[in-house]
Amino acid sequence: MKTRLNALAAKISDALKTVAVESWHSAIERAGDDWSGMHRLCRQLSGRLSPISPLMASDGTPRYRAEDRAEIFADHLETQFTPHPTADVQHVETIERHLKNYFESPIAPTEDPVVFSP
Repeated sequence: MKTRLNALAAKISDALKTVAVESWHSAIERAGDDWSGMHRLCRQLSGRLSPISPLMASDGTPRYRAEDRAEIFADHLETQFTPHPTADVQHVETIERHLKNYFESPIAPTEDPVVFSP
């Protein structure tokens, strides 16, 4: 019985090695000949995280520190969310007056209020 068990264990071991080799060959074939596929395979095999890419400051120098990157991001958001200057001042005043009236007017209840208790 022990001899038969050892023979089956060896057969399973050989089958697992064959599967591992076939898996490796298929992974290499999937990577292909291009640089990006091989790079992806190497990154998967090394298991390391990709390095943090620097952000470029306004003067063109790369910044790696978290504080500098946060400042660059804040500056970018500030420029993105700055309102555009308007040429029609009367239109802006009309919109602002309308919004002020809208927000100052009380909200009319459309249905009975819902009352909660603890």
